[in-house]
Amino acid sequence: MSRIVLVPAALLTLLLSACSTGGGSNGGGSKPPRPPVPATTGAVRISNTIVVQGRTQDYGMKLVDGSGLDGTGNEDENQEAPFELRKGGILKNAVAKDWPESVHIKGDNTLVENIYIPNVGEDAVSMFAGTKNLTIRGCTFIGAPDKLIQLNGGSNILIEDCYFEDFGSAIRVRKGIKGITLKNCTFVNGKRAIVFDEGESTSELKQSGNKFYNVSEEIHN
Repeated sequence: MSRIVLVPAALLTLLLSACSTGGGSNGGGSKPPRPPVPATTGAVRISNTIVVQGRTQDYGMKLVDGSGLDGTGNEDENQEAPFELRKGGILKNAVAKDWPESVHIKGDNTLVENIYIPNVGEDAVSMFAGTKNLTIRGCTFIGAPDKLIQLNGGSNILIEDCYFEDFGSAIRVRKGIKGITLKNCTFVNGKRAIVFDEGESTSELKQSGNKFYNVSEEIHN
């Protein structure tokens, strides 16, 4: 005769939690699906760097074609950036095509939000020294043999709700960075998620809710 065993609700919750799949740098857990390319509402083509200062550049999910910019998207540092954010600049809601260089952050109080780059060029975002209060939110950056985000200097950086895939390094942190918060981000198929310059302290990094799938190292320094 079969027996029915009643399991207390608290114990059942604990057992289910232990059996659920999780993300880890060792490749454990089920890889989440890649965010689909958003449906675009039109297309624009840019042929020189657009400077955004004290205003919002909102493309409303248009395809932003950077094929008119100078560069091929290789690791050459002297390629033409699609956008340069200066003080108070906000860039949001765009699908990138053929951006050879990263979005350059050259001012305080900037925001990069809901930018989808399916084939990253030299970088996706580069923060220059001496700047502060950068937020990168809700972005998808895919495919860079070197790095996706380069933090060359500055302070008070928030990176949240982003998806990173196929990278050498997702985020590179140079010397002198003060205050990095990384939360609710997903890292998939990469060598190193966060790379600090040699000897640089990782104490400036605060992270929570991040998931790593098939990533060799979560933090390297």
